[in-house]
Amino acid sequence: MSKPPDNPVDAKKWVKAAVEAGRYLFAPIHFPQRLRERKETLDSVKAAIARADRVEPYPSMPVCGGTCWRVEGMGTNGKRVAIGVELFLDDENKWTAFVTVIDLTRKTIKGRRR
Repeated sequence: MSKPPDNPVDAKKWVKAAVEAGRYLFAPIHFPQRLRERKETLDSVKAAIARADRVEPYPSMPVCGGTCWRVEGMGTNGKRVAIGVELFLDDENKWTAFVTVIDLTRKTIKGRRR
């Protein structure tokens, strides 16, 4: 039996393959709300995942028994997009749950993007 990825290289492959195959879902309230607030679209999120150039662990509590990741890439509007995702298995199929769209304009105290 396979298990959710535990490193960025495998997470990047997983999220790209799952989205390309249409095996994704999203947090029903939070994700659409963040799309509106960040002025992004689902197509832009999917494009950013297809063009992902940065994947790192994301400090979120998994709800589907998977692992959580932050994925960054270029969206359809020429802006970088960061998405919080959970990667999980369902009947041996690799799935992605879109959890949030991250605001890249906000900085942490150390000056590093969140």
